[in-house]
Amino acid sequence: MPQEVKDTRKYSLGTLLMLAPLVVMSAYYYGERALRMTLLSALTAVIAEYVGSVFVRKKATLADFNAVCIGIMIPLLLPASSPLWLPMVGAVFAIVAVKLPFGNARSNMFEPVSAAIAFLTVCSRAYVFGYPKIGAVTAQSVILQPDYVAGTSLASMLYQNNSIGTNLISLLDLWIGSFVGPMGVTCGFALLAIIVSMFFSRRDELWTTGAFLLTAIVYAFLFPRVLTGRLVSVAMELSAGMLVFAAIFLITNPAILPKTKKGKILFGVFAGLLTMLIRSFGEFEEGVCFAVLLADALSEQFDKIHLPSFIKPKMPEKAPLSEEEFERITDASFIDVGEAPGVGGVGNE
Repeated sequence: MPQEVKDTRKYSLGTLLMLAPLVVMSAYYYGERALRMTLLSALTAVIAEYVGSVFVRKKATLADFNAVCIGIMIPLLLPASSPLWLPMVGAVFAIVAVKLPFGNARSNMFEPVSAAIAFLTVCSRAYVFGYPKIGAVTAQSVILQPDYVAGTSLASMLYQNNSIGTNLISLLDLWIGSFVGPMGVTCGFALLAIIVSMFFSRRDELWTTGAFLLTAIVYAFLFPRVLTGRLVSVAMELSAGMLVFAAIFLITNPAILPKTKKGKILFGVFAGLLTMLIRSFGEFEEGVCFAVLLADALSEQFDKIHLPSFIKPKMPEKAPLSEEEFERITDASFIDVGEAPGVGGVGNE
């Protein structure tokens, strides 16, 4: 197995480990249907990569587990009431239309999961943003069906400029995930634990994650979409939709990230600002996937940006030496060899 495939497999296994608590939480809140969607999507992604590789006459790299990661992430960003075919279609699109045309996991031009969610958003808006009420999901609870009980997501509330209020219980719900949203990304404690783990496993990517989240926080504080306070605005924006998930998994694709620390930080700032602008003025209640794709298209340019001179730290200029200092340094640099002990002349007698 080539070394690059081994490196990708190691990275993918780390990603699967980070995704595990989100899969568990989705099963806790939405039951067996969440697990079924995740397994079917992952299996579809693997099959799509194998069959697609045959058509494009490339060797399938299933051993790097990248297809499995893609297949698991897509349903986590969808409602638990989505029809089972929806994440499967997204997985096929991510592999066949986005990943394979550019080679493999090490040569992506666009993040496949973001592209899949953007595709599904445009084609099936009602399914992508039709979130069920927690505790009311069964195997037959598909959106627009009789057993479906609709809930109101945070992203939808922000889109309509509605607030959860300042009640402490409501704010606590943001952390434990007991509110409506994409089935795998509502538990704030789990996402925070994953970010902490990045300090030990993915410190280079953490520059982008931090810049992305900090930009979103500053924007939410300066331009709140609710009237119950700036801090409530920040809490709701961070907890709504796919924002934190995107900061961890979608904008940190090593094949797409800029190579320099400066580039990674600027990439995160740009993606975060674009996300908040799309949220505030866009057509959809959640637009982080579109922001990630636009940032991906410009990824290489962030390494080429030259910061203004007033941003770069300047070294203090040294004053020219005075005549006395110059003579003192010059005199100290000469040694009378004849008087040195053990070096000929008098010293040897």
